Amino acid sequence: MEGLDETFDAMFILSMHAKAHTPRVVFVHTWSLAIYDYRVNGKSIAELGMTVYYAAALGVPTALVSGDTATCSEARTLLGNVEVAPTKESISWIAAKCEHPSKVLQRIHDAAKQAIERLGEFKPVELATPVTVEIDMISPNMIPWWLWIPTIEANEPSGIRFQATDYRAVHHLFLILSKLELAWYQESGLSY
Repeated sequence: MEGLDETFDAMFILSMHAKAHTPRVVFVHTWSLAIYDYRVNGKSIAELGMTVYYAAALGVPTALVSGDTATCSEARTLLGNVEVAPTKESISWIAAKCEHPSKVLQRIHDAAKQAIERLGEFKPVELATPVTVEIDMISPNMIPWWLWIPTIEANEPSGIRFQATDYRAVHHLFLILSKLELAWYQESGLSY
């Protein structure tokens, strides 16, 4: 999201993947393989939602999403009638039915053209404030460390919860938490 600000008319999200625990989807995860679920104001999302909400906090709507068919479905659920460009049909974590890249590029081109033509129809997603994030982890290893941060609360059995004034603020805190997690794994010698 580096460089995005309120001067942008819209955002295109290219090559996105579906959220953790979506059945039979290539490389499905939410941020890292350690996160079981990530909820914003009670709604389960992943990087797609994180990106959409961050842009929306700046007043920027999302107009196009490309990724596998599960990701495009996730985008429609989150955003309604957003333009989508499916890039492949997932079969499993490591397999997908893919078309020739020229067909996929043409599909993305056509969806981008449609998105530009419909630009006035797209509005930023609105989130109630304060924004609450709940993160459930596969392993509770990091939770005791994260709880040292004053605004972080435990969310049983293996999660945390925190709030901030808008989505940008919660996302910035989440980025700090993810860096702490990565550092912990590197220091401990465990694989990530």
